[in-house]
Amino acid sequence: MSTGTSTTGVTSTDTDTDTDTDTGTTSDTDGPEDADYAARFVAGGLDRVFIRKAEKISALCTEIALVWPAFDNEPYMITTPEEWGIEHVSIAEGLAGCLEFQPLDPPAVAANAGAGTITWLDQGLCPPTLSLNVTLEFTAGDLLWVPTKDQLTALDLPVENCQ
Repeated sequence: MSTGTSTTGVTSTDTDTDTDTDTGTTSDTDGPEDADYAARFVAGGLDRVFIRKAEKISALCTEIALVWPAFDNEPYMITTPEEWGIEHVSIAEGLAGCLEFQPLDPPAVAANAGAGTITWLDQGLCPPTLSLNVTLEFTAGDLLWVPTKDQLTALDLPVENCQ
């Protein structure tokens, strides 16, 4: 849950990440975290809301992209506002440009699955704030930095370009 303050679209949380001390890699981030969040609306033929989490301890950047109008995108069981859907979910190593919505550093790894909710008050197409509580699952393969799970939780996160 977001416990910090919001400044120019970035919300901070103060928590910890579980790290495998044998390999130094993050294996599961469902515990408390030390992360900042940002969200941005981009209008177009398909409107989008991008949500980013910058996890300070593990230096990972997670992105959820919502799209309107929605299309079916399994394996994500993430409840979104009506007519919105998940376009993609990914994680990458490195925080440079994460909260400024620069392209993720390669390689970006797609989530295998995701569950939870993303909500906002019904105030038209562009939400001024949103809340989310989502758990994502990843398969690391040869990339030891990829967590098995990543929890994203924020309340009343300001959405850039909607105010």
